[in-house]
Amino acid sequence: TLESHLSLAPFLLPFWRNPFCCRLFNKEKVTTMILNTTTVNVALGLPGMTSTFNGFQLIRMRVLAIVAASSSIVAGLIGIYYLMLADKRKRMFRHEMILFLIVCDFIKALVLVIYPIIILIDEYHYSNPVFFNILGWFTAFSIEGADFAIIFVAVHFGLLIFKPNWRWKNKRTGNLEGGLYKYKFVIWPVTFIVPSVMASLVFIDYN
Repeated sequence: TLESHLSLAPFLLPFWRNPFCCRLFNKEKVTTMILNTTTVNVALGLPGMTSTFNGFQLIRMRVLAIVAASSSIVAGLIGIYYLMLADKRKRMFRHEMILFLIVCDFIKALVLVIYPIIILIDEYHYSNPVFFNILGWFTAFSIEGADFAIIFVAVHFGLLIFKPNWRWKNKRTGNLEGGLYKYKFVIWPVTFIVPSVMASLVFIDYN
């Protein structure tokens, strides 16, 4: 019954003071659902999905998202530029990992700026699953890739500090490298393959 579904609502979201829920408890006929969410829809047994924000709020949030993501893109380009300026003879393995981290964040910022721009231009793409799937895959890949890069950078610096005697010669630059340098040919495939697989798992049995 509707009452049994409503009993789940307080455990999901504090919607008791929401006019929508109050009208439901009064058993009035509801024709619009302005302040609803997917989670509450499921709890109430109601089909469909409605926006939590009105049109003006959505426009403001998309503009803010464009500004924030654009700032990240500019910062990423500056970081990549200065890393490329470094003398190749002084370039270390840690610089490569930091570059990979910046590239992952750059891809994420690029995706997060593409989405609001396209939606502001044409809201038709709300009903385009290909558009969401492509952006979603790149978002998940860049986030997971950046996480792996952060983990490897942290472990690398930890080994440089606590295992200073671990040294191997870099054949390309002639420098002595420590930390995870010996395992770089394992690290790079992991940082690409694992995020790719994790971003693709959602498409298993996708209809």
